[in-house]
Amino acid sequence: MLLLLICCAVTVFLWVRSYVRIDVLFDTVMPRQGAHWYWRNRTVTSRNGGVLLIEYGALVNTPRWADNFVQPAGKRYHEVHMPGQRNPGEPFARSHWFEFDRRRNLAPMGSFSGPEVLHLNLLTLRVPYWLPTLLTGLPPAVWLVHRLRKMRRAREGRCLHCGYDLRASPEQCPECGAVPGQPDPATA
Repeated sequence: MLLLLICCAVTVFLWVRSYVRIDVLFDTVMPRQGAHWYWRNRTVTSRNGGVLLIEYGALVNTPRWADNFVQPAGKRYHEVHMPGQRNPGEPFARSHWFEFDRRRNLAPMGSFSGPEVLHLNLLTLRVPYWLPTLLTGLPPAVWLVHRLRKMRRAREGRCLHCGYDLRASPEQCPECGAVPGQPDPATA
């Protein structure tokens, strides 16, 4: 439960930060594939309430093609930008839902054009921060509500399992048969 609470707190921190700072992580590799090279760039961007993963891949017939880009192959780095500064990476609209796009064997286009480029691959995945916040925050919230309900029932002299008033029969609950002071058979 503690691990879920920590994950929820980290997610909320990143969610709030995504409106104040733009975090961009880059990773580029260019391994050889037969007679060609496969240039692949993965970019993870946190901004506007979500995380965006973009993976470009270009099958090229010369490794010198990668010299056209600022980021050399085999390097990883992290950039932080203020909103309103230059726009790193792809345009990233304020969306509160998911985006997924996968395209393979595209014809060369834009900055990925030229006789060296044989084909392109593109993967785009956006996940809003509310989803991991909900997934990591809901189980601890349910546990807390259950715990508070049991504490209130114990304080009011009611059965911890069903809530029946035990003032008339404190030795055993006439409703569910539970004996106060014994461990719950459902959790044992």
